[in-house]
Amino acid sequence: MTVGNAAAAPLMITETQITTSGSASNTAIYEDKIVWQDSRNSGNDIYMYDTFTEKEIRITTSGSASNPAIYGNLIVYEKHGMPYPDEPWNISSDIYMYDISTQQEAQITTSGRAFNPDIYGNKIVWDGGGIYLYDISTENVTTIAEDWSNDDEFASSGRYNSNPVIYENWIVYNGNDYDDIFNGYTIYLYDISTKNETWIAYSGNEGFSFPDIYNDEIVYSTVGYGESGESGEYVYMYHISTQKETKITASGSATGPSIYDNRIVWRDWRNGWDHIELYMFDLSTNTETQITTSGSASNPRIYGDRIVWVDGNDIYMATLSYPTSPVADFSANITSGYAPLSVQFNDGSENATGWSWNFGDGATSTQQNPMHTYLFAGNYTVNLTVSNANGTDSKLATITVLAQPVLLPAFPGYTNPPTDLDQNGLYEDVNGNGILDFDDVVTYYDNMEWIEENAPLEFFDYNNNGLIDFDDVVKLYDML
Repeated sequence: MTVGNAAAAPLMITETQITTSGSASNTAIYEDKIVWQDSRNSGNDIYMYDTFTEKEIRITTSGSASNPAIYGNLIVYEKHGMPYPDEPWNISSDIYMYDISTQQEAQITTSGRAFNPDIYGNKIVWDGGGIYLYDISTENVTTIAEDWSNDDEFASSGRYNSNPVIYENWIVYNGNDYDDIFNGYTIYLYDISTKNETWIAYSGNEGFSFPDIYNDEIVYSTVGYGESGESGEYVYMYHISTQKETKITASGSATGPSIYDNRIVWRDWRNGWDHIELYMFDLSTNTETQITTSGSASNPRIYGDRIVWVDGNDIYMATLSYPTSPVADFSANITSGYAPLSVQFNDGSENATGWSWNFGDGATSTQQNPMHTYLFAGNYTVNLTVSNANGTDSKLATITVLAQPVLLPAFPGYTNPPTDLDQNGLYEDVNGNGILDFDDVVTYYDNMEWIEENAPLEFFDYNNNGLIDFDDVVKLYDML
C-alpha cells in the first residue's frame, strides 16, 4: 500500500500479521522485539516475537502475567496473585522483570498492589497507591507521588496517580484530583534529577488518555470535551523545553497516542465506530497518514519505522519506508592511454537493480562491472544509466585513447628521437630534448632533405600541404 501526499515521496506501509492466536492484547515494541500478553493457554502470559529471527518465544508460564513493557533485553510486566480475603474483588499484583539474555525472572515488588509498569534504561516505574521508581542497579525504590485522601464530615478530597511512563530522567503520569463536588484531571511531569513535579495539562471534564513521552515531547489525548467546550477527543503534544502545548488532531475522535522521534500514532474513529483506524502524524513533514484499513485497530505503539497494534485479538505490525531512487556512480581503473586500451569499469551506484553502459564507441553492456577495450584513438564519453522500480539516474565520464607512438630515428647529430609534445600528431620537438626551442627550428631547417628520406612526412608537415618546405620552418618558428 502506498499513501502520502504529492509534495513528498510516497510513504510505503508494509503490514505483517505477528500472531494468529486470536487472544493477544496489550502490545509493546523495542527495536526488533515485540511483546504482548496472550490468553491462548487459559490464562494470561507474556510472549515475544523477534522480527530479526522471525521467531516467537513464550516468556512466562504462570498464566497470570499482563501489561508488558520492554527496553533492551528487559521485559517488565504485572503478575497477579490471589484475591484479598477482605476485598475479593481486588486481585494482588506485583511487578516482575524478565532478562531475555539470561532467561531469568526477578520479582521487583512485594506490595501486592503494583500495576502498569514501564521501563527505560535501568529504571522501572509503576503505580499502585502512588507512582514508584525502582533502580535496577541499586535495587532502591523511590516514591515519586503518593495517592492520598482527606475525609471529614463536611468534605472528602484527595488525589489518585496512575499510568506512569518513563524516558531518560522524565516520568509522566495521570493525576486525578477530587473533592466532594469537583473532579480534576492532570498530566504530571516529574524530573528525577531535580525531584520537581510539574503539571503540564489540566482538564475538568472526563480526563486524559494514558500519556507517552519521547525526547522532549509528551503526547496525550483529552477525554470528553476538547478546547472551547466542543465535544470530542483530541491528541495534544507538550514540548517540555518550551512549555507549549500543540493540538495535533482535528477529527474530534482521536485517542491513545504513542510517540517516537517525529511520529505520533493514535486510534481514530472519525469514520464511525465500525471503522476505527490508526493514523500517524509526522512532525517533520506536517503530514497525516492513515495506517490501517481494517476498521478495528487499537492499542498502537511505535518504535523507529515500525508500528504495532491489536486487531481482532491479534498483533499486527506496519513497517514504514520511503521509496529509494537510484544514484549513478562509477569509476575506471584507467581514464587515458594508448590504443588498444582495456578499461575496467566499477559500479559505485546506490539503490540500483539494473545497469546500462554506453561506452561511446557504439558498444554497450548490461553488466554491473564490465571491462571494455577501445581499439582506436579518440575521446569517448561513457554513460552509465542505473535503474530500480522507482526511477533512473545517469553519470558521464570521458576516456581518452591515444594513438600508439611511432618510433622515429634521431636526427643526425642527436641522441634522442623527436617527440610529439602536445599529442596532436605533429612532432615539434625535433631535437628530442623534451622542449620546443629555437634549436628545433634550426635542426629542422638543416635536415629538410633528411626528413623527406628518413621520416614519415605527415609528422613534420606543419602546414599540411603534403611537402617538407620552408613554410614548415616558419610554422615551427611560430610555435615557439
